[in-house]
Amino acid sequence: PNGSDDTSRIQQAMDSGASVIYFPAGDYRIRDTIRIRGNVRHIFCSDSSFFPSWNHTFTDSANVKPVFQFDTGHGDSVLMERFRVEFWDVYGARAVENASGKKVALKDANFHAAGGSYRGFWGAGKLYIENVESGGGHSGRNFGWYFMAPQTVWARQFDPETSQYPMVYSTNGSTIWILGLKTEVPQTVMNTDTGGRTEILGGLIYPTAFHWGPIFTDVDSTASYSFVVRGSNSYDMFLESRKNGVIKRVHRRDAINDGVPFFRGF
Repeated sequence: PNGSDDTSRIQQAMDSGASVIYFPAGDYRIRDTIRIRGNVRHIFCSDSSFFPSWNHTFTDSANVKPVFQFDTGHGDSVLMERFRVEFWDVYGARAVENASGKKVALKDANFHAAGGSYRGFWGAGKLYIENVESGGGHSGRNFGWYFMAPQTVWARQFDPETSQYPMVYSTNGSTIWILGLKTEVPQTVMNTDTGGRTEILGGLIYPTAFHWGPIFTDVDSTASYSFVVRGSNSYDMFLESRKNGVIKRVHRRDAINDGVPFFRGF
C-alpha cells in the first residue's frame, strides 16, 4: 500500500492473468470499484484493511457502488479471504456485489460499509460465507445483505448485524441455509419473501436494547428457525410468518426460556 490511492495497482493485479492474488498485510486506499474478473480464482488478503481514499468516488448514496465486484471471468469459482472493508461513513459504498454466475466464497472477513454489505445480482452464482461479520450501515438506506436473485447461499458463523432494515433480505426464490448466526443490533434480522427458502440452525440473538420485533419474518415463502435470545434486553415478537392471508406469530411469552428449538412457517 502507498498510503494514498492503491486502486489502479490493485486492478492491474486483478487483470494480470494470475489466478492467485496475494496482498501483503497492510491498509489499502480505494478510490473506485475493484472488479474481480479474468483468471482470478483465489484472493488472499493477509488480514488487510481497505479504506476509502481521500479522492474516492463513492459519493452518491442514491446510486451505491461496491468496493469489490465479482464479474464474469474464467473458471467456475473464486475465493476471497482474510480482509476487512472499512467504509463506515461512506453512504455511497457497499462492501461487495456479485454480478458473476460463478461460485463465490467469502471467508474470515469484516464488512463495514454505510451503503450495505452485499448484493447479489439476478443470476448470481452460489455463495459460500464462513466466519464473516458486518456492521455499520445506516437505518433506512438499502439492506445489509441483499439476496435479490434466485441465489443459493450457505453460511456458517455469520454475523450480519447492521443498522439497516432488515439486516438480511432474501427474495425472488433465493435459498439461504445458515449454521450459526449471531447479532446484537436490536433490529429485524432477516426477511424472506416471494418464494424464498430459509433455514437457520443455531442463532444467538443478543439485543443491546428492547425491540418490538419480529426477529425473523417470512412472507409467501418457506422458512424454519432454531435460535435463542439472551441478555437483559429482548424482543416482544420473535417470529412472524405469512402466507395466503394466514399469519403465524411467536411472541416472547410463547418461547421456551427465551428460545425457539424449532419453528417452521409455511
